[in-house]
Amino acid sequence: MPKDAPVYTEDSADLYGTTIALLTSGFLRSKAEGQLQKPVPSSMRVSATRVPNTSIISVIVSGSDDAVATTFASALIEQFMRYKREQKAKYYRDTINAIDSALTYVPAEYAKQLEEYKQKVVVVSMLDTKPDFERIDY
Repeated sequence: MPKDAPVYTEDSADLYGTTIALLTSGFLRSKAEGQLQKPVPSSMRVSATRVPNTSIISVIVSGSDDAVATTFASALIEQFMRYKREQKAKYYRDTINAIDSALTYVPAEYAKQLEEYKQKVVVVSMLDTKPDFERIDY
């Protein structure tokens, strides 16, 4: 991406804490259950911790049935990634809408620069909101 391209950023003050809270939340749990089209046992536990001195977050799903726990963990991570992409897409949509709004009243000498910036936002949004990986089913 160009060095001056607009990029989605998150507040890094408590990025890991927010991510951990989200991964262990009822919100993502219900989204994962929806993906699986069935509730998981209430005894299924999700814990997430940051691996010290890294940007890695370890997610552990435990329950009485390893197969169910594994399937649920996969759905949970998939829903987390989907949620993050949706948040990025919303950010870019809001930015594009704000630019469109500004184009209705800015002086003509600034409109060209704003249009160029908008085009960068559009391109970056398409690149930044694609899935991080492709799922391959064997």
